[in-house]
Amino acid sequence: MRSTGARARFTLGTMLRSSLLVLASLMSLTSAVRAETEQRPPEPASPLFKGRAIYAGVGAGVLADLVVPTENWRIIVTLPVARWAMVELFPYGYHFAGPSHHGSESVTALGIGAGFRVAPWPDLLVRPYLAARFAHVHFWPDPWGEHNGTGGDSYSHSSHHRWGGALALGFDAPLGRRSRFRAGFDLETTLLSGPGTNVGIGGLATIGYAL
Repeated sequence: MRSTGARARFTLGTMLRSSLLVLASLMSLTSAVRAETEQRPPEPASPLFKGRAIYAGVGAGVLADLVVPTENWRIIVTLPVARWAMVELFPYGYHFAGPSHHGSESVTALGIGAGFRVAPWPDLLVRPYLAARFAHVHFWPDPWGEHNGTGGDSYSHSSHHRWGGALALGFDAPLGRRSRFRAGFDLETTLLSGPGTNVGIGGLATIGYAL
C-alpha cells in the first residue's frame, strides 16, 4: 500500500511538473510573438485621394449629326479646389473621315480645354462625377473651311476656330487598396460651333495616377 501511494505521488508530481513546463513554454512563445508584433512597423495607410491626378484616356465616339465614327484621346489634369470639386485642364483630339466637296477626307481634330468636375461623394471607393467643359478645337485639314490657296484638296482650306461646350459624367476608382493608380470611364456630349458638324458624343476608358 505504501509503495502504491508513493508511486501515485511520483506520477502526480511528474504530471504537474510536465504541465508547468508546457505552460511556461506557451507563455514564452506568446511573449515572443507579442514582442515581434509590437516591434514590426505598422502597415502603411491607404493613400487618401484628394482629387489631384493626371489621367490618359482613349476611346471612340460619333459625330451625331453626320453619323460618322471617331477615335478619341484625351489627357486630363485635375486640380482640387475642395474635397468634392476639381478644375480640369486638358489637351484632346479625335480622328474621323469627314465628307467634303473633295470627297471623304481623313481629318484630325486637336484642341485644348478646361472644365469643372464635381464628385458629390468624394469618400466612396468608386467616385462618380459630373463635369462641365469648355474647349477650343481646330480640324486639320478642315473639310468645311474656305479655300485659301490653289490646291485641290482640303489641305488648301483655312481651319475654322471652333468653340465647344460639353457635359460629361463618369467614375474612377483605385486599382488597389494602397495603389495611386486609378481607372475609370468618361462619357461626354459636346456642342461645337462652326460649319459641317456640331454634335459629338464620345466615351473614354481612362487610367490615372494620384499626385
